[in-house]
Amino acid sequence: MIDFHALGYERLIIDHRKVRRVFHAGRHALSFLLPDIIASIADRRCFFTGRENFLTLELGSVVMPGQTTDMRYEIYFNVRKGEGKNTLKLFIESAYVRDEDADNRAVNFKKADKIRAWKLFLNTTRGASIKAARNSALSMRKKGRV
Repeated sequence: MIDFHALGYERLIIDHRKVRRVFHAGRHALSFLLPDIIASIADRRCFFTGRENFLTLELGSVVMPGQTTDMRYEIYFNVRKGEGKNTLKLFIESAYVRDEDADNRAVNFKKADKIRAWKLFLNTTRGASIKAARNSALSMRKKGRV
């Protein structure tokens, strides 16, 4: 439970699911980098999360001056076919810096866990199945081997 009495009620946000959350100024500031990151997404490596979404990373000082080179800005997204022919809709679900406040643990991805965004987009427009390889870290984790 979040103690807004201690944090200040001005930081209270109630999201679309009626969940009480805390406004984070640093996370908000980083969100202004998303348009430039998404503009270059076609050539980026994306990772299977083991759910119905994908992850791409921006590392350290590549785009974020003043950040350490080991910092990871994680961008979780989903992609679906659009209404028009050969169109897609890309939904940013979450974007944050991997730090001690992250509520999920980092995954060490293998080559089999990666897909180039352009291939992900092409398969989505074609309605083709998009799955991680059998020997990926995610499939091994689901089986209890990692």
